[in-house]
Amino acid sequence: MTADTPAAPDSTDRPATDRPDASDTTDRSGPRADGATSDPTSDPAAAPLRYAYGTAHRAHLHHPHLLCSDIDATIAFYREWFGAEVRYDGPYAGTRNVFLKIGTGAMHLYEKPPRGRGAGAIHHLGMQVVGRRDLYERMKAAGLCERSPLREIDGGGYFMVEAPDGVLLEVFEPGPGRDPAVLDYYGLSDRA
Repeated sequence: MTADTPAAPDSTDRPATDRPDASDTTDRSGPRADGATSDPTSDPAAAPLRYAYGTAHRAHLHHPHLLCSDIDATIAFYREWFGAEVRYDGPYAGTRNVFLKIGTGAMHLYEKPPRGRGAGAIHHLGMQVVGRRDLYERMKAAGLCERSPLREIDGGGYFMVEAPDGVLLEVFEPGPGRDPAVLDYYGLSDRA
């Protein structure tokens, strides 16, 4: 291990199935069997693996990627109602792509009309919020909450709303009456 190569996070407290393979932390930037030295910047196979979010998990569900008939209207919708921040707006794969951060989550937008409204395998996107009643009232006043009323459950609740291009959103706030494991999943274990 060189000083430039970070070690994978300590994972000895997790089951073996959650730990990276030993080869994942092997320094591959030194001399090779043929005597040459590999350069991690020019040889992707030689580069050390980089684990995201300070974990040893090799995969993370990161973002939905939505097709947009009017990408600017879609950006405006998520900015106004959910505080989205544009982190990237530029060309990728031959068209305009916009990467949004919404709280701790991410969403990518692709400037290409969808083949159908709200179509595909996506049923809905869940948007966890704080202050569901206030947001519901503001969205209702704007004429956006035609799909469902605000439903109250376990001290929290949810409502459904249609976003641009017919994408169905579940806007929810987990209540304190939920199972502690569920509250932990939603990042609220210390507030339960």
